[in-house]
Amino acid sequence: MATIKIGDTIVRLRKGRHLTQEQLAWEIGIATKTMSRLENNEAESIRKDVLLRMCEQLDTSPDILFEFAPRNSSLDGKIRDMVNKMTPQKKEMAVRLLQVVLEQEE
Repeated sequence: MATIKIGDTIVRLRKGRHLTQEQLAWEIGIATKTMSRLENNEAESIRKDVLLRMCEQLDTSPDILFEFAPRNSSLDGKIRDMVNKMTPQKKEMAVRLLQVVLEQEE
């Protein structure tokens, strides 16, 4: 059975949300040591409830976390990376800006 390494993705998403390991661990109810093991790909498994809470805190889905979602283009990847680094307030601002752009095209 192949091992899926999600540590780099967790780190990228966590840092994009400006969270420390300790903060994310606390938010999802696991020990900081467990979070470190997940980020360093040293954990053998992850419980479903922990996975779902982590995805909620990182504003992502399991498909993205495990990189199962197809990447349509490098531009889509760049946009996704930029959005993952935004605060919730900046995401709201980006949505309003995109709505204006889309309205101008019609």
